[in-house]
Amino acid sequence: MCEHPQLTPLAWSWRDPRPAPRWLDAFSAEAPVVWLAWATESDSAAGLRSLLSPEEQDRWARFRQDADRRRFLVGRGLLRVLAGAQMNLPPEQVELVYGPYGKPSIAMRKDRPPWHFNLSHSGDLVLLAFQRARQVGVDVEQVRADLDWDAVALRSFPADQYREWAALGAEDCGPAFFKNWTRREAGFKALGVGIAHGGQPDDRLTYFDLSLPPGYRGAAAIANPSGCETEI
Repeated sequence: MCEHPQLTPLAWSWRDPRPAPRWLDAFSAEAPVVWLAWATESDSAAGLRSLLSPEEQDRWARFRQDADRRRFLVGRGLLRVLAGAQMNLPPEQVELVYGPYGKPSIAMRKDRPPWHFNLSHSGDLVLLAFQRARQVGVDVEQVRADLDWDAVALRSFPADQYREWAALGAEDCGPAFFKNWTRREAGFKALGVGIAHGGQPDDRLTYFDLSLPPGYRGAAAIANPSGCETEI
């Protein structure tokens, strides 16, 4: 299994929740910018609810589990805070639009250059990825020992990737499974089709393995404007 660049997400601080205006412009166009936040800090995140759109408020209320509500609130609330700062808009005025497979994007204005985002959550962790020049995807998974890795890998991985994974020792199978899975999911999300689309993500993508807290695996992917092939 090939190695990819390591990327350490920025940790969101609830003590200073005001990003600088047009903050994304300060980062390179050669890599995504990934923010990390904990959904367990629900008391700090409570004020984000007032920023949600009516449709998001309805979605938040329909979740039956507290954990699902917390993850949705932190993900959408911080998205609006960060997107609003980048666009010099109040967070509640950020408008989202959705692609044919449900991938959200920002409704851009003609007087502002386009930029891209994606978000993912698992367990207590929420990730938001941004890119000012290329389509971006991100995925995080909480490592689960009870998952039937072989059945999922056989159904989801390409044949050569599955054979390589199946040849690993017992201690390596779990970490390798989640590394492969999050890379593939991030790649599909960058393309805006989701992993249920099937097949292999477009190889004109650059992948990044994320350095995350223990118990989590994650990856990000961005479109490769040069069209150079990058193995997944």
